[in-house]
Amino acid sequence: MRSPSLQTLQAVKSSRREIASEFSGLLEELDLRRKVRNSVRSHPLQWLGSAGVLGLLASAGASAFLRRASAPVPPKTPASAGSKMLKMAGEATALSKFGWMAGLIPVAKMLYPIVRPVLMEFATKTVQGALAKKEASR
Repeated sequence: MRSPSLQTLQAVKSSRREIASEFSGLLEELDLRRKVRNSVRSHPLQWLGSAGVLGLLASAGASAFLRRASAPVPPKTPASAGSKMLKMAGEATALSKFGWMAGLIPVAKMLYPIVRPVLMEFATKTVQGALAKKEASR
C-alpha cells in the first residue's frame, strides 16, 4: 500500500480550505437575521414607514372584514335627548381613539427587537455628542 504523495495532500488541503470558505459564505448569505438588522440600521425610516403602512392596511382590512351592517338611523329627538346623545358620541370617539392607541402596543412589541439596535445606536451617538460638547466647553 502506497502512502499519499505530498502533492495529493496539498490538493486535499486546498480543496478543504475552498469548501470551508464556500460554506462560511453560504452561512453568511443565509443569515437573514443579520441581513434584516443591517437593513434596519442603514434604512430606519423606510422600515418604520413600511411598518406603519402595513399596520394601516392590516387595520383597514380587519375593520372591513369585521364591519357589520349599518344600523338604522334613529328618528330625530328633542333637544335635551340630542345633547345627551352628543355626549355619548363624544365618549365613543374617545374610546375609539384609545382602542386605536391600544392596538399599537402589540405592534410596538413586535417591532422592538428589530428597531432596538437602531435606537441604541442613536442614543449612544447622542450621548457621546453631548459629552463631547460638554468636554469641549470646559
